[in-house]
Amino acid sequence: MNLSNSGIPAVARPKSTAIIGEPGTGKTELNRQIRTEDSDKDILIDCDSEFTETDYKKTDLILSENALMSESYSCLAEIWRQQDAGLVSRSMIPSAEGEAKSWHQMTQQLTSDILWQVRLMGQSTNQELMYFICMAPISELKQLLKSTESSRFFESGSEKMLSNILAIMASYCSPMKYLKPTAGINDFSLREWILDDEEKGNLFLPYVSN
Repeated sequence: MNLSNSGIPAVARPKSTAIIGEPGTGKTELNRQIRTEDSDKDILIDCDSEFTETDYKKTDLILSENALMSESYSCLAEIWRQQDAGLVSRSMIPSAEGEAKSWHQMTQQLTSDILWQVRLMGQSTNQELMYFICMAPISELKQLLKSTESSRFFESGSEKMLSNILAIMASYCSPMKYLKPTAGINDFSLREWILDDEEKGNLFLPYVSN
């Protein structure tokens, strides 16, 4: 059976779909058919750049630390208001259960407050953000966050708690070091791209499987 001749009913296409088949059964062609028929823009998480190498067009965009043609990206560009900083921090620091639950909640709060305060600096970049997440002395962090909810983490007697929170934050945020240091609030925003009806191309997110 060749999957590319099968199609997927229109009513099922907005739902999650797994396309499974032996090599040569038409999975790739079916994928292309669905994208051609259904959308002005698509986001393709592309293992080993299979679709990026064959389907990329001049109207498309690439977002990948391995691609020379990639857009410059910073999560700071996704933060338009203070509530957004909380959403971004929770995407960076996962929630947890059991004993770890409260630790992760505190780390999310600290990360959110750092994101918002760095965003308020104006022309902020990944380099400045990573400095405060991974390298800034405690005294600088305390000054940055003095008017936020996280200021309580810097009170006398909270040193061990703060040390644990900083360690959790650094471990989850360390992949951000692969982003372009000079990218910042004026660079590519996934949120803005999705909301922009004038944008008609696709967004490729290629990655290496190994």
